[in-house]
Amino acid sequence: MRLYLKKDNSTDLSRFVVLNELGDEKYYVVKRRDYPHGSRIITTLDYNKVCSITSIPLPLMKAYTLNDSKDIVRLVFSKNIARFMCYYYGISWRFRGDILQKNYEIVDHDNTVMLSHINHWAKGNKGYEINIFDEEREMLLLASAICIDQFETAEKKQLIRV
Repeated sequence: MRLYLKKDNSTDLSRFVVLNELGDEKYYVVKRRDYPHGSRIITTLDYNKVCSITSIPLPLMKAYTLNDSKDIVRLVFSKNIARFMCYYYGISWRFRGDILQKNYEIVDHDNTVMLSHINHWAKGNKGYEINIFDEEREMLLLASAICIDQFETAEKKQLIRV
């Protein structure tokens, strides 16, 4: 399944919009009002929640809890001087590729590609192409991609402020 992810600042709570292959809106990613640390909700077009992304700020790290109706997974980002690291708890996935440039894959323990993420111009707008190969885990994979894209956006804002 091919999806496109682009940033959306149309309202105070909007963060991303997810488009299908034809360019039609499929999901919205909105900020949660009740959580102050950058938590998000993935909703359908009629704003029914399908997945939540809860951000947990930690020293020198950023952790996200991804929760769809079936599973709960923790995604942790750690930055040190040498490199940027991402890892999962609660599932046997790992990242392969260049996360900071937004060209990466999420693979399972047997190197089966679950998701590929490509940074390029999509449908005339700057965006990301996301190919999900395991439709059963669509929401967790999509939430993972949103966490990475959200993290990069927050990092740029911090760099601009300084």
